[in-house]
Amino acid sequence: HRAYPGIPEDCWKVQTDELRTWLSSANYDVPEVTEHVLLEQEKGVMRVLQWRITEPCAQQWSLAFFTRFVLLAGPAFQRSLQQVEMKLLALAKAVIMCREASSSLTHSTLTLGLLCLCIVEAGLAPLADLQPENLSAQEWLNLYLQSQPNRLHPTCHLTAPQIAQILQILTMSTGTSLVELSASAQRVAVALGAALRGIRQVQQQIQARTHEPI
Repeated sequence: HRAYPGIPEDCWKVQTDELRTWLSSANYDVPEVTEHVLLEQEKGVMRVLQWRITEPCAQQWSLAFFTRFVLLAGPAFQRSLQQVEMKLLALAKAVIMCREASSSLTHSTLTLGLLCLCIVEAGLAPLADLQPENLSAQEWLNLYLQSQPNRLHPTCHLTAPQIAQILQILTMSTGTSLVELSASAQRVAVALGAALRGIRQVQQQIQARTHEPI
């Protein structure tokens, strides 16, 4: 068990509760997660890795992006950004668990794409403003909805100046252009949609085995 400066001791519980709530909202049967269960799972992973690990890259990228974003945005959007960060980390874990690491979707691209999708889901930016150049508006909407467990249409209630401010801060805090961010969002939406389908498939297999006669 390790303590990190500035990170609450029960951070594991906050993040697992967030992921559990998100999956439960999509009608997944999610068992209760305790610290003991997590520690046992971590030990198994550590043994496979022969106890040679580094900090999660997606988490490092997230920390860098959100530190800059919060500093630039100020207190006005702080609460919303905290929720976005927690959602991003939960989704990053879901994608990483369901997908092998590859050069086509690096952890930096994963974090950038999830940041865009989560900002849209939080109502901080319109989906249309992050539309990839190679997709129509309908194609982009369909792809976005496939990456969401509840398939809810995104709604942004911010004013035009506020949206412009958020998008400017988004590019400044990540050091990328809106075109690059949109491309990352597209790649991640595809990966996240595949992860959701994979989770559903595993869930169905578990349910099928549960109802098999003994």
